[in-house]
Amino acid sequence: MLTSQLDFRASLISCLSGCGFFPLALSVVSYFKFDSFLLPFQIIASFVLGPSVISAESNASFPVLGYALLILSLWCFAFGFLTHFLLHRWGILVGIVGGALLGLCAFAITFKMLPYFFEWSRAFLRPAFAVAFLAFGAWSGGVYESLEEEPEN
Repeated sequence: MLTSQLDFRASLISCLSGCGFFPLALSVVSYFKFDSFLLPFQIIASFVLGPSVISAESNASFPVLGYALLILSLWCFAFGFLTHFLLHRWGILVGIVGGALLGLCAFAITFKMLPYFFEWSRAFLRPAFAVAFLAFGAWSGGVYESLEEEPEN
């Protein structure tokens, strides 16, 4: 039976797990593509701290990682709740596949638009980072759908 109620408990757990999964996915993809676990965090923190944190000589300090994780967490919650709101009615398969497609859309919208405001964010315009967004979308939709409790009538 199709439901029209969003399970906020499942959505919150999915978003919290995504806050751990998405930075991990970005780091793994970045390591294989650029030989650096920290590049995505430096690029994301640069939206607040400026492009100087991306330089090769710059190590990711606590403020850089802190800002990056804060921005990623906010983004994970926003994307997660949007994904859950759009896909919560149709089951786990649609949650995983639809979440993956929404992840690709989020990649296209977010990181095709960012270079207009932050020139140095072009490093994210790589197919490898699209894989991380696809995996995060599938994770978010799949975890939500697997935890969602259907209301009894």
